Amino acid sequence: MNKKNIYWIIAGLLNLLTFFAHLIGGQIELVNPMIDSLSLEISSQLVGAWNMVTIILLFTSVILLLAGFNKKYH
Repeated sequence: MNKKNIYWIIAGLLNLLTFFAHLIGGQIELVNPMIDSLSLEISSQLVGAWNMVTIILLFTSVILLLAGFNKKYH
């Protein structure tokens, strides 16, 4: 495996770790307490944006890992 692919794999794994931290820890520690103190409209927008960022983290992790494990670039 060449060094370039190892860097893509490491980036994908770090991004995946960030995805799980954002999904689990962030929702419990940051979003849930703020939802209680905000109006319904603002809290709905906050949760929607939070979930979109979570989805983007997951998709970019998949893209990075696919690029790292792709045999075409070896």
